[in-house]
Amino acid sequence: MSAADTEPRRIGRYLVEAEVGRGAMGLIYKARDPVIGRAVAIKLVSTELLDSEDRTDFLRRFEHEVQAAGRCSHPNIVAVHDYALHEGHPFLVMEFVDGTSLKQALRDGLRPGIAEAAALVQSVLAALAYAHANGVVHRDIKPANILLARDGTTKVADFGISRIEGSDVTRIGDVVGTPNYMSPEQCLGERVDGRADLFSAGALLFELLTGRRAHEGRSLVEVTRKIVDAPPPGLPDEVLAAAPGLGPVLTRSLARRREDRFPTAAAMAEALGDALRAARDDGTVIAPRPAPPTAPAPALPAFDPDTLSRLARRLTPYVGPIAPRLVASAARGATDLDALCDSLARNIGQEAERQRFRQEALHEAGSSTGMGGRTGAGTASGSLAARSLAAPPAGLPPEVVAAAASALLPHLGPIARVLASREAAAATDAADLWNRLAQRIADPAERGAFLGRRVP
Repeated sequence: MSAADTEPRRIGRYLVEAEVGRGAMGLIYKARDPVIGRAVAIKLVSTELLDSEDRTDFLRRFEHEVQAAGRCSHPNIVAVHDYALHEGHPFLVMEFVDGTSLKQALRDGLRPGIAEAAALVQSVLAALAYAHANGVVHRDIKPANILLARDGTTKVADFGISRIEGSDVTRIGDVVGTPNYMSPEQCLGERVDGRADLFSAGALLFELLTGRRAHEGRSLVEVTRKIVDAPPPGLPDEVLAAAPGLGPVLTRSLARRREDRFPTAAAMAEALGDALRAARDDGTVIAPRPAPPTAPAPALPAFDPDTLSRLARRLTPYVGPIAPRLVASAARGATDLDALCDSLARNIGQEAERQRFRQEALHEAGSSTGMGGRTGAGTASGSLAARSLAAPPAGLPPEVVAAAASALLPHLGPIARVLASREAAAATDAADLWNRLAQRIADPAERGAFLGRRVP
């Protein structure tokens, strides 16, 4: 059976439910482990196009991949559970992450502010610090390999081209990675270490902050030439005005010579944290990527910001932290409340959940205004809706909730503001709010560090 053309009903002992991804070398399925009843993701790799010698070498490399990934047990890394062969094709059984990739989230309209962008990259750096400490270099950090779980966790996926440092499987001349995020040494086919991942993390941070790739070009040759020869791109003036410390962080992480970059992922995360604490971030989007219409769009009255806030709260349990961005994007093109709810429901995978969300959303939004959610044309919807979940309830001072959310960002990522606003609604005082949020952090040391940032 061809691993690329026919969807199997069973892979090993795992029951296949659906295809959820596709790449150059194989497919990814959502499946279920019937023994313990949990959902898993299976990466099935096709080796049909390889001759006998190459196939043997590839299987040896793939086995090393499993060993590398299996050594990386960290909250920000997708866990690997199993490895075997299916009809001669190797497959990995991994943790199934219920959420979306950062690549898809960006396509769907996610435009993080400075704090959210920095916190997301800090989660990636936490994963890289752990992997590097275990001798593993990822070599392909990019939005497609960053997963945003519905519970707010950021996870690094696909150590499928990682290599164990010092292994005889790693060979000088191997060029592995996605061109726009590759380090200069990868482009030149040189041996790499963890500093190559830091270059890619810097390229990722630049894209989140500016809405464009750090190294763009019309061809692989043009992109590679920019990476190898051009100086690091500069941040826009408005980003530097809000967070001056980000300039040096980007310059160092995107340095052409690896010796000029941060020595470790932890060092880069610390520098990013210092820049974040000094930033003047009000949660707004710094540089969205506008898609100019081919023809002038008809003017539409805006939705009431409170209506959008209610819809975002209803959508968050289904799609996670990108809910406010999806609401803001859909609101700009919807003609009425029904159309808006229909558009948002299409982001939910299960039909039953789509119907439940639509009923909840119509009831919630309708009750917010008694007018179907529309107000006058002068009301702004986009950025206000994207920031609405950060607004604290009336019971606690706004600065208390904002401080708690800011302290939570490095631990949980972009969902921190949502959780702070939600817990603030039930908290009796500031101490209770901080204690409630601390329970969201699994690691005891990180929980202690979070509580230690509270200012009495």
